[in-house]
Amino acid sequence: MSSINALISLSPQLHGSLRYQVPDKKDVLLSAQVDPLPLRQLYQSHLEAYPKAGKAYAATRTWSLMYWQPAMLSVLSVHGLKVVLRLDLFEQHAQNGSIYGYFFSQNEVDFFHENDLIAVAATRLKTLCEGYYDVLSSIAKVPHRNAYRLLADSVLTALNRLSTVLPVSNQQILMWSNAWLEALGLSSQSRLMPIEINKEKQILGLDRIACCMHYLRDPDDLCLTCPKQCKARRIERIKQAYLSVQG
Repeated sequence: MSSINALISLSPQLHGSLRYQVPDKKDVLLSAQVDPLPLRQLYQSHLEAYPKAGKAYAATRTWSLMYWQPAMLSVLSVHGLKVVLRLDLFEQHAQNGSIYGYFFSQNEVDFFHENDLIAVAATRLKTLCEGYYDVLSSIAKVPHRNAYRLLADSVLTALNRLSTVLPVSNQQILMWSNAWLEALGLSSQSRLMPIEINKEKQILGLDRIACCMHYLRDPDDLCLTCPKQCKARRIERIKQAYLSVQG
């Protein structure tokens, strides 16, 4: 099986919406050579859908949709397949007021020594996101610091999800998280924290600094890991969410 085919097989296990989609002529795609039109349309759709949330929410939501797939796929390719993706060949589907579904215009990946995988993949991810950010900034304002903290959150979320597809320990994920953030130039901009479920079980939870602005839609509906909550409240919500999934 080729690396791309292996990625196609693994990616929905990491996230249910992370699916390979071959485009047809009518599809709107977001590539490394960013066309601002679909971003402007996406931003406008969020403004119209949530007028009370305003420009800050619409801009931040648009940004979050742009980077989540390449962040997750970059992490999965490095740790699941030991390859680095060609993000210059990467395209995303902009559809139904969102961005989900991905495609590679050529089935190419690059192989590096294992010690170099994170550094190379992080550099490529950062380069892609810098291009994304520059184009979005011509349409809507997203503060640079918050934007890249959100990117850090997404990378750590992807790392934390690896245990669903790979036999990895919390200690290994924590080591990788430090390496990824350092390679991205985002050390201390997010982190994973150990959370004890009981004497036998410990999980990792996202200890966020950034805000995705979801609270602007509904101040009573804070994200599970929203930094507007005290840490004790966030830890308790993460624990309860984990226990509810376990049944």
